[in-house]
Amino acid sequence: MKKNYLLFCLLSFVLSYSQNDICANSISLTPNTNCVTTTGTFSGSSNTGTTTACSPTSLQDVWYSFIATDPTMSVQLTNGVGVNLGMEILSGSCAGSSFVCDNSSTSTSSEFYLNNNFTVGETYFIRVYHTEAVLLTTSFNICVQNPTLSIEENALNQFKIYPNPATDFIDIQYDGILSKVEIYDSIGKIVAKTDKNRIDISNLSIGIYLVKIVNQNGGVSTKRIIKK
Repeated sequence: MKKNYLLFCLLSFVLSYSQNDICANSISLTPNTNCVTTTGTFSGSSNTGTTTACSPTSLQDVWYSFIATDPTMSVQLTNGVGVNLGMEILSGSCAGSSFVCDNSSTSTSSEFYLNNNFTVGETYFIRVYHTEAVLLTTSFNICVQNPTLSIEENALNQFKIYPNPATDFIDIQYDGILSKVEIYDSIGKIVAKTDKNRIDISNLSIGIYLVKIVNQNGGVSTKRIIKK
């Protein structure tokens, strides 16, 4: 009877343990031209990111990895219903330097990170965490995307931004219908967002920015601009 009880406890522990609770067991993700999601969960996970400065007090995190196929890559977290999601990306190894710590959408159940400084062929490790004060079994979706590979972008690449360099405004010339335009700084933070063809950039600091446009069909393309 005692042996059966111990076996039951052992099986319960194994079934509740999250396979990708530690970085060494990260789940490999394949970058796609569109956001092809993988479902993840915090069920059975603990906090293994205590050695980093990125939300070290989070109660739970799980790990994923991908190999960069282009300098411009994006990572998206969605459907964490009622949960404040965040992500940390480490470069090269589980002990690598922190590429980004992103928890910009502080009151929503999604996160989106885009950068054009990834190293092609490098392995990156994604630590997905939440900032809630209790242990959760919540599920979420994650995808890694290379928007510059999209077939839809062949048409989107016809869009033009002028003037470039610019000081006060930029105008987007595109024959289709724009759904969304976002401007990212050099560390991947969204600094402007609109659905209009003219964008006021007068308040941005001098530097290089990445403009991401999304059309009505969900096609994505990016271009760099210089703010002077």
